[in-house]
Amino acid sequence: MKTMLMVCQNYYPEIGSAGNRMQNITHLMKERGYEVEVITAAPSYPNFNLYKDDRFWNDKALNNQPFIKRLITKKRKHTSNMVSRLALFLEQMIKGVAAVQKLDSKPDVVFATTPSFFMAFVGVYAKRKYGVPFILDVRDLWPESVKGVGVFKHDWMLAPAFWFEKRLYKAADEIIINSEGFRSYLRQRGVDNDMIHYMPNSIRESERNLERTVPEDDRMEILYAGNMGLAQDVSLLLELAERFRDEPRVHFKLIGYGYRKNELKDMIKARGFKNFLFLEAMPRTEAFQAIKNADVAFVSLIEQEVFDTVIPGKLIDYMAVGKPIVAAVSGHAANVIEAAEVGYVSRKRDINEIELMLRKLLERPELREKYGVNGIRYVKDNLCWENNIHVLEDVIEKVTMEETR
Repeated sequence: MKTMLMVCQNYYPEIGSAGNRMQNITHLMKERGYEVEVITAAPSYPNFNLYKDDRFWNDKALNNQPFIKRLITKKRKHTSNMVSRLALFLEQMIKGVAAVQKLDSKPDVVFATTPSFFMAFVGVYAKRKYGVPFILDVRDLWPESVKGVGVFKHDWMLAPAFWFEKRLYKAADEIIINSEGFRSYLRQRGVDNDMIHYMPNSIRESERNLERTVPEDDRMEILYAGNMGLAQDVSLLLELAERFRDEPRVHFKLIGYGYRKNELKDMIKARGFKNFLFLEAMPRTEAFQAIKNADVAFVSLIEQEVFDTVIPGKLIDYMAVGKPIVAAVSGHAANVIEAAEVGYVSRKRDINEIELMLRKLLERPELREKYGVNGIRYVKDNLCWENNIHVLEDVIEKVTMEETR
């Protein structure tokens, strides 16, 4: 029986794709006979107080488990202040290193995920301390994505981060990516193509088997669920709500969290929308139910080259429960939507084009039905965790066999 040490910043019960990915990997690897040890930060994203609500602690198999070491830090809040965030990440890294030193036994392999690469470097430390293989899971091209949202006005300010990024890739024995769009970027950074393995964010069979709702009236609810940050141009929905203000059949719903959440709430209130509902972040099971009850799902990313490489986790969730998609995206996400035939894409983020897409779906419920069925089929064929976890299993077998030679 092999022991895998997982090192990550985000973990159950945190909302978002990162925590959900690590939660599923834990369950699936344990089901396949692996011992899993987890070093992770205490849940604090988007804020610490959210997890005082017992609704988020709904996975009894992971509650109060000794194999999960949660790092308690003095700073517990994710803020927009970059200095404060850096201090939080550094404290997590220092405490992560201390946790590695206190492990009861030597792991057979280290699996660490980035971002943040501060916690990923805890994985590098574990590799060097125990002399075991290190697998790096790349979920986002950080710091390239930070550059893409324009947080830093000058490229030289990110130079140290890019240097650490290169060191992190160099330290990895193998790299797993959750989007094929990352492959060319990593190769440009000197990573050999044979080291890169694709394991997308996926859906568990239990989630995929949720009963799908079919509209019984002519009302159409358009939903956005997830992060409302700098990379997601959710303000497009407000412009669309304005254009549909006098259309009683169309309603909009926002569910989520993020940097721009309060700004968007204020804008909705200031503009006096009667066709717009805003809901706070909720556990994944409840969010899935809300998605299932919607008629159309919306996804957007700002027009920056780095975001052409990603597949938003919400896109997979939307397809899993059979929702037609309207998207303001380009690159890899747009390619998936078009290949799966699950909805409409505006690569130019053109508000007039998006409005026409929604009006067509409003008048043609049979088209919504077709796109929904296509999404369920695509997820079943390509994005099932029970099928895709073999990528990690194969990589572990590869690196541990090489270690014993």
